[in-house]
Amino acid sequence: MAFYEIRTLIARNRTSLVSFAEFANDLAAILAARDLARQDETVEVWRQTTLVYRSGSAVRSGPSSRSGGP
Repeated sequence: MAFYEIRTLIARNRTSLVSFAEFANDLAAILAARDLARQDETVEVWRQTTLVYRSGSAVRSGPSSRSGGP
């Protein structure tokens, strides 16, 4: 089990909702995030400082450019 941060983003990538939860794996977290987001929102799933999913774009491997932490 790992802790995840789920962010839903509205226009101009402004965060509209941040949720924290524990899931068995990345796939379970991604599926929950997709259920949480509205149709026109972008959703991101973070495991600690690693971006594991972002709707509508590929996830780059390597160091995260994320500022701050969960």
